[in-house]
Amino acid sequence: MASRPSDFAANPEPVQLTLVAALAWCRNAEITDALVDLLIGLISKINAKAERRV
Repeated sequence: MASRPSDFAANPEPVQLTLVAALAWCRNAEITDALVDLLIGLISKINAKAERRV
């Protein structure tokens, strides 16, 4: 089943809390993955720049 965060209000409170917790967990993982990818890209750029200078 798929639902939007705006549809959470139609559920009982325990289900709402579970859905919000699951959404927060997934978003946290997505944000962490994106930040790690950004950091890896930045480190690669720094290494490439350092190799060109040497």
